[in-house]
Amino acid sequence: RLEKKVVSWSEIFNCDTYFSTVYHQYRSRSIKMTYSDQNTVMEDVLQTLRWFGPYQRIQFFMTMIPVLACALHIMSVIFIGRPVKHQCAAVDSLNLTIQEDGFLRTYDVMKNHSQYNFTVTYRECSIDVNNGNDTIMTTSCVSGYQYEEPADRSFVSQFDLVCQRESLSDVSQTLLAFGMMFGAFGFTALSDRFGRKPMYMLSHFCLFIVAIATAFSPNVTIFFLLRFLIGAFQQGVGLTSNIMLVELLPKARRSLNSQVGCFGWSASLMILCLIAYLTRNISWHYTELIFAACSAYVLFQWWITDESIRWLVTNERHKEVERILRKAAKANNVDFQTVMSVLNRGRRPATMVSVTITSKSISEDDQITLSTDGQITEKNDTNFGVLNGDVSTTRIKPADDMRLSAFVKNKRVFMVTAISCYMWFTDSVTYYGLLMTSSSLADSPYMGFFLSVLAEMPSNVVFTVCVDRIGRKRCLVIFHILSSLSLLTTTVLSNLPAAGSVPGINVIILCITLLGKFAVSTSFSVLWLYTAELFPTNLRNTGFGVASLAARIGGMVAPYSRTFSRHLPWGPGAVFTTLCIIVPVLMRFLPETAGQELPQTLEDFEKLFERKDKPNMQKMETK
Repeated sequence: RLEKKVVSWSEIFNCDTYFSTVYHQYRSRSIKMTYSDQNTVMEDVLQTLRWFGPYQRIQFFMTMIPVLACALHIMSVIFIGRPVKHQCAAVDSLNLTIQEDGFLRTYDVMKNHSQYNFTVTYRECSIDVNNGNDTIMTTSCVSGYQYEEPADRSFVSQFDLVCQRESLSDVSQTLLAFGMMFGAFGFTALSDRFGRKPMYMLSHFCLFIVAIATAFSPNVTIFFLLRFLIGAFQQGVGLTSNIMLVELLPKARRSLNSQVGCFGWSASLMILCLIAYLTRNISWHYTELIFAACSAYVLFQWWITDESIRWLVTNERHKEVERILRKAAKANNVDFQTVMSVLNRGRRPATMVSVTITSKSISEDDQITLSTDGQITEKNDTNFGVLNGDVSTTRIKPADDMRLSAFVKNKRVFMVTAISCYMWFTDSVTYYGLLMTSSSLADSPYMGFFLSVLAEMPSNVVFTVCVDRIGRKRCLVIFHILSSLSLLTTTVLSNLPAAGSVPGINVIILCITLLGKFAVSTSFSVLWLYTAELFPTNLRNTGFGVASLAARIGGMVAPYSRTFSRHLPWGPGAVFTTLCIIVPVLMRFLPETAGQELPQTLEDFEKLFERKDKPNMQKMETK
């Protein structure tokens, strides 16, 4: 029957040349899901499985706890690289040349064999030679430095990153940020192509190994290189795990990831502070090993954590989908056949035959569709499929439409990416810029850091309450406006001469500054959820990674706000205010995602812009 059909094709095309037909059975009576059904079916599958049964709880926990490792490695430099009080080390001899009676005479100041009363003062970065009250010579620390604490308490003191080399102590964090930029784009793009689980496991295992190696860094060069790698692998872990969590939950519960993640991040920073405080009297090498040990569970995580079902469905990995669903159904005590019947909704049995046609009468750009009666109905593709005896076109790899080229070719994808990058940069540079002042909250750096983190807890509560009730867009608009107003008020009060006479002005400025940090922390939390919901499945991790890359740039720029403020005190506040106030304007061009299914394809992505901005609260109700 097929051979007769091929002959009829030859007659239709009026081809005298040789027709080469290559056909094979793709999957006998296989099931193929149409894209229009994937969103609805996946939501129903997740609900049928019990959206937060034992299986989901295990997956959620194992994918959420990396937030601890990520927080420890990002902020560890505050403690393992803390400044240590120091002065120039004592010298055995110090020659001083003086002109006397027209002759140059050299004296050893330390032996003081002269009529002069030389004294030596050891300062942080110089050695002063004094004659009475006059300083007659200043030299560098020729014999190194003497620290108030053992040198191995901080890598700053161990590698002598002080005085002329002081700027190198900040290079480690800059290189970490560069590594995070690399990992944000590289690993997320790879996870869109090859799967979430392989890239997550590779990144986490490498993070574990590199963190251990960092504790044994023999010199500052190796230490800097390893910090770059930590930044890259940390982003592979953090961003990929976040996407896995978003895709694990149904639409009405997707905010749970960000809600738990906000508290998890704050709690992780408190744990960092506690570990640093308890290990303050031992070598930083041991502290770094403790940080690395927090990722030790990765050695057995492969056999517990599963691939994202949404990613598998989108990429037509049917056998793996069925295997994971069987495992989940068993763990949740749900009938597997019931789950499969829901999954098969929107599918149709198909016997696919691929036929390749070569003809001089068809150009390479021509794409053809044939109907059952042998008529040409549409130019579509040169690969034909036979479905239950009917001839129609079938895209063999539908996911190929959603690769990196979509970020340039599709105007809306490009627009969403650009606006997301701006928002991530704004929140990052503002958040970390304000965090730089945390040491001024208390005399102890540990207490100051703890209080700064504690101030973020109210933002986590507000985020949990508001993100579903008023929607993602409104949250971002409200809290960016609040942040800009707070920062504007702080900038004016801090630089207004008349404000200095107001009683308690410092307390007022501190409270308003914390209010601004509260607002930007809340908006940052919303961004983690909102950005992941905007992009279609095969672009989601890449888009999320590009946005995070912009945040890393903000993280690199933020430390320089201190230098900027010394030259122009009102400068940083004015910049942060301007950046924040632009966000509400840009939000007009983005859709609301609360209560909507995660877009699987570009077509689903386009439909987000056709819906109203008001969150769909009815769709957010669960069964």
